[in-house]
Amino acid sequence: MSLKSTMNMLFKERDPDKLVDGFKLASESYRFRCRHRIYEATVRRLTASGRFDAVEAVLEHQKHFAADLSRERFGVRVITLYGKAGMAGQAAATFDQHPSFGCPRSVTSFNGSPCGRLRRCSR
Repeated sequence: MSLKSTMNMLFKERDPDKLVDGFKLASESYRFRCRHRIYEATVRRLTASGRFDAVEAVLEHQKHFAADLSRERFGVRVITLYGKAGMAGQAAATFDQHPSFGCPRSVTSFNGSPCGRLRRCSR
């Protein structure tokens, strides 16, 4: 299946469990993992339906791609998506796990974490 048709299928999927399964399968592709909007849309939809377990399943699955997580931007994206879902504990845990993925914790990844956002907002 082409990347475009896979993304269209995921945008149209209404069953959260099928969405998670399809997302995990699609995320095996590096090209798919480079698409930011599909991540944000999927997390937003799952959060709106109250399926925080599904958000966690999708984002935890992304940690299997340590080569991508070693690039700081991908790790920050996972942290930020946890934050957008209101899952600050999981975002902070992902920030703490950065060194195990071969990605040092930096100002950029800290600012993506809930601690960084709280710090910026308190000024």
